[in-house]
Amino acid sequence: MVPETLILQIIGMGAVLIYSLLGEIISERSGIVNLSIEGSIAFSAATSYAITIAYHNPLIGLLFGVLSGIIPSIFMTLTSVYMPLNMIVSGIVFSSIFSAASIVVGNSVPRLPQERLVFINENTTLMIIFLSAVSSAIVLKLFIGRRIGLLIRSAGEDPYSAYSLGINPWRIRMFGLIFSGAMGGLTGSLLTLSPMISMIWRENITAGTGFIIVAVTPSTLWDPIIAIFIGIFFGSIPLISIYLQTSGMMFSAELASLLPYLIALSLYIIFRIVLAKRSGLVPRALGKEIVLEERYE
Repeated sequence: MVPETLILQIIGMGAVLIYSLLGEIISERSGIVNLSIEGSIAFSAATSYAITIAYHNPLIGLLFGVLSGIIPSIFMTLTSVYMPLNMIVSGIVFSSIFSAASIVVGNSVPRLPQERLVFINENTTLMIIFLSAVSSAIVLKLFIGRRIGLLIRSAGEDPYSAYSLGINPWRIRMFGLIFSGAMGGLTGSLLTLSPMISMIWRENITAGTGFIIVAVTPSTLWDPIIAIFIGIFFGSIPLISIYLQTSGMMFSAELASLLPYLIALSLYIIFRIVLAKRSGLVPRALGKEIVLEERYE
């Protein structure tokens, strides 16, 4: 029988992943593949941990975590939207830079006994789940007959036509990146501050979560409701693996650590093959920089 604590941890971890999934959905709907979200998650995890210890206030730590998650997106905006440089290369570079910066920030604060790190009680997990549902509903509303949703999709479908109609696709993509960075910052902060998940910062706490988010976003079909189930599914994989190992089942720890990446890669390949055969699902300008001298065929 699966213990109740494990179920709460799965739902809590899934809810945390939903935030960054929603951010990536908005970013990709506007045409930007935000690979820097891994840096946002890592940097915000360290920042929120450091600020929380300094002020003994998790809300201040959470706020600074969200704000710090936006910083990589600002650099991505400058290079990938306004220059524009290749967004894949830029994303990898800034992800690496801010992941390294997170180690510097995290190691700059003293280590406290684990019992002194319980800044958020377990009931907060329910609040996390509730906020995830509300966030999903808000994002969904953006795409149902709302002007802002139409503007975001116009930047991701045909930014040149949008520009000819007086719409600023660069500003829309900037919004998508900033929103994605903030959601990544929220994910990173909760990875550190939630007792149902981690309750402590350590190097490589993200374990590539941001890259997994980017890989599985196509499997959501850029739909916030599907993102809920994908988030919970990927939140359950490492926790169930640990539960099986502690239960005495023959389950390799190395295989357990590889499972999220293998499943994410498999989903990415499957859905890219499926989506390639169905036009209209993938934003046509996804991953393409806006250069006014160029036009899509």
